[in-house]
Amino acid sequence: MAKTFTYISFLLLLIIIVIAGLFITVIEPNPAVVSNSGEQVNQAESVKKLMTQLSDSIKNRTNRQNIDITQDQLNSLLGFAQRAHGKIKGQVFINSHATRILASYQLPKNPVGQYLNIDILLLPGLGIKVGHVKFGFINIPGNLALGTLVYLANWYTNSDIASQFVQQVESVSMNEQKMQLSILPLDKFLRNLNDVKQGVGGGSDEDMRLRTAVLFETAVFIKHR
Repeated sequence: MAKTFTYISFLLLLIIIVIAGLFITVIEPNPAVVSNSGEQVNQAESVKKLMTQLSDSIKNRTNRQNIDITQDQLNSLLGFAQRAHGKIKGQVFINSHATRILASYQLPKNPVGQYLNIDILLLPGLGIKVGHVKFGFINIPGNLALGTLVYLANWYTNSDIASQFVQQVESVSMNEQKMQLSILPLDKFLRNLNDVKQGVGGGSDEDMRLRTAVLFETAVFIKHR
């Protein structure tokens, strides 16, 4: 019994050391992104159009749909995120071959480095195709990264809702500064998503009212910029 406990303790210690070593490896001295949130949110009017388009897609939930998302819209959303949490900076670049998402997170002062940089490459094609996900110098193959994310989301929600979300995207096409998502009918997915939300968040009416109020206030803020 003592030997088993010693073995398990050693294994846990080894895992902690490996994780800590990997974390230190991906920390860098400089950010991969230097963006200005003020310039990014200047495209708030385009974000309003995106919100309207997403709202319309929910209303037409029984039909296949195409959703257009521009580079400016994504960068504006990142600008709002940066304003809300100044340690995050992000930038999106879209062309006909790929969409690249760069993000930098500023860590507290430490002797190792100040920034965690993330590089995500999305590719056009059937379904959601991820070329790679990079954390600093560590390059994770896209299929492994997407599969891991879906698995963790399914595990956290005790459902297969993340798998369903991935399956909703029929195809992704890209051109200069714009991508188009072809989406399968959303009705069943949205009903399942509501069930999962009720299970994870408790689903009280008061919670729902508070969340709706936050979303409404955000939409009003974007509308009047």
